[in-house]
Amino acid sequence: MYGKFIISYQLMYTYIRMSYKIDGMNRGFLTLVDGTKRYRRGDHYERMAKGLINSINLYGDNFPCALITDSDDTELLQMASKVIRPLEEYAGQNLQGTIHKLFLDKYTPFEETIFIEADCLLYCHPQQLWDLFTASKQDFVIQEQSLHKFIKGGSNFSITDLDRYLDKCGIESFPHTIGGLIYFKQSNSSNDIFDSVRDLYQRRDEFGLKQLSNQISVADETLFSTAMVKHKQSLMQSGSLLLQEEFRLMRGYRKLDVLDKDAPLIRKYPVPQTLVVHYSAKDKFSFIYLLELNKLKLHNKFSNKLILLLASILASIPTLLVLKKRWAEFIIKMMLSRYKQQGIMGLIPNRLKNSKS
Repeated sequence: MYGKFIISYQLMYTYIRMSYKIDGMNRGFLTLVDGTKRYRRGDHYERMAKGLINSINLYGDNFPCALITDSDDTELLQMASKVIRPLEEYAGQNLQGTIHKLFLDKYTPFEETIFIEADCLLYCHPQQLWDLFTASKQDFVIQEQSLHKFIKGGSNFSITDLDRYLDKCGIESFPHTIGGLIYFKQSNSSNDIFDSVRDLYQRRDEFGLKQLSNQISVADETLFSTAMVKHKQSLMQSGSLLLQEEFRLMRGYRKLDVLDKDAPLIRKYPVPQTLVVHYSAKDKFSFIYLLELNKLKLHNKFSNKLILLLASILASIPTLLVLKKRWAEFIIKMMLSRYKQQGIMGLIPNRLKNSKS
């Protein structure tokens, strides 16, 4: 009996080590917080990353989460399983913001990685993500955002001339993808994807890829989608995992509570359950998002749900006021820039211009 117990214990221990291999970093999550020093955005990105890590740790299992960051936020650095500093050797002075995603295979300490952007929250047990990705039987997986494909005769916000781009890439089309969640193993097929992505980035002027902002040198979703098509890799179908990037679509949900393990995200309509929410640029400043972050942060201190809710509301209000001020300043700055470039017409939203045309 005792011998059987020892054997069973050893088998269980071996299984855990093979599944997660915490010391050897075999499998884990990876996220990115870069640009906080360069762009002086305060603790905004640190706050988001803390929320993501808290949502991963909510179920109490050992799912390591490594962090690529130039932040010196002590609390955030202590929360990460491993802290990885950004390296300029990969792309020189151009290496900033989301461009680090093109080098995830270089950064990751894991043999098997799920990269999640810091502005996401898990609304499921992390194991569900691993099960979903491993079931795909591909070493590199990214999700398509919709059934829409970019084809000749059309346009793409990140490409100067879509027809020319497709010809130079030697492909007929590529789908619209979600870049907030990427699964990959350290393997030849994943290396091929990353190598192709980096080649497109290095030749971005030749391919007519636009620089979108100071922090977004190119649209990484376009690069990854193109590489997947060139290497004949399947994309994960939309709707089965992420919510279309836009939290405003959450109007159709009856329930939003990151702490409710028994009744995760539920839609009014019969569609696949969402496991991860990728908050849009505007909704990162919303009260609901801050409330979710503070519930994750404070739930161990308050066992009573009502008290926890009140404490989370009180903790969210000061931050909300600061963020709303920043958002208003951003809008004013953007409108002044559009006015200088286009005159009074620059103050008209693009969606209204497009509807008129």
